[in-house]
Amino acid sequence: MARINEEQSPLQEAGSARPRRSGGALRWLRRILAGLLVLLLAASAGLIWALRSESGQAWLLKTVNATLESSLRQSGLRARLTHLSGPLPFACSFGLEVADAHGIWLTAPENSFDWNWRALPGVVHVTAVRSVNPALTRLPDLPPAPEPAPRPPLTVEGLRQLLGDTVRRLNDLPGWLPAVRLDTLALEGALLPPELLGGAAAATPAASGDKAASSGPQPLQADLEAGLSADDTGAKAHAHARLTGAKAAPFPLAALNCAAAEVGLEILAGPEKAGEGSAGITASGRLEALLQKPVLQVDGLPPDLLGSEARLNLGRRRACAGERARRFDASGADRPEAGGGPSERHGAGTVAKRRP
Repeated sequence: MARINEEQSPLQEAGSARPRRSGGALRWLRRILAGLLVLLLAASAGLIWALRSESGQAWLLKTVNATLESSLRQSGLRARLTHLSGPLPFACSFGLEVADAHGIWLTAPENSFDWNWRALPGVVHVTAVRSVNPALTRLPDLPPAPEPAPRPPLTVEGLRQLLGDTVRRLNDLPGWLPAVRLDTLALEGALLPPELLGGAAAATPAASGDKAASSGPQPLQADLEAGLSADDTGAKAHAHARLTGAKAAPFPLAALNCAAAEVGLEILAGPEKAGEGSAGITASGRLEALLQKPVLQVDGLPPDLLGSEARLNLGRRRACAGERARRFDASGADRPEAGGGPSERHGAGTVAKRRP
């Protein structure tokens, strides 16, 4: 019995040593992972420090300009950043110039970008994209674009197919995609050429002080504020724009002249369940437009027909029941509507005018 016990004792010691070895391997694995994490954090901190240093930002500016030059060479355009600064990579400010064969046509000296990295990974949250005093002095001289391929006219059948494909693509999006949120997209004091509205090019005063040149078409001044958000529950976007003459002069807009024009737009869209096996999109929108001091330029009509102020309000809600809806069936078949089918609600569409 003693001999048997003596033979079993080495086996018991060997068996008890195996867990000790595996436990030691786990400890070493944890130490290696911790070391890699420390190295990753140190590399990230070093990268952030380099991006915020003067030499690092100078290198980044040179690299970005070289990339812009090579990527735009075939288009005949040239773009470059004039400066780059800020607490990269979470925020930055930069200047931009874009030119063609005739010279610079766009300058944006003060631009900024700021995003909230703490919202990751669930939300890509951009807090502000802003441009102050950009100037589009003229329209660019671009090479002629290739002729687009002929496309058949849009029919009711094609519209059904398009909306059905859109519903399917939205329903097939993976659920792990992060939400997107843009708080502010802003243009402040942007100068635009009158050619954008079909007018003549803005005249440049001569060096001798030619008053006739200075009284020609004046540039326009625009301000824009917009934002959007999108997640698995739907999307929402809003925008408000104001357009005036750069020197408080009336500017032409279609068949009238006006002192200022404002447009506000809100859009809501999201998925809508419309019965078993049917899903669709519901959308609503609101549009408000304001013209100040409109003057008609139509023969036979009084110039002050619209008064001192004209407003336009439009509201609309459209619910599309998706693939089973009769008018928006992806297959094009005339099926009965499920879950109520497509419904439509129109808000008030009004035009108001005020006289002094």
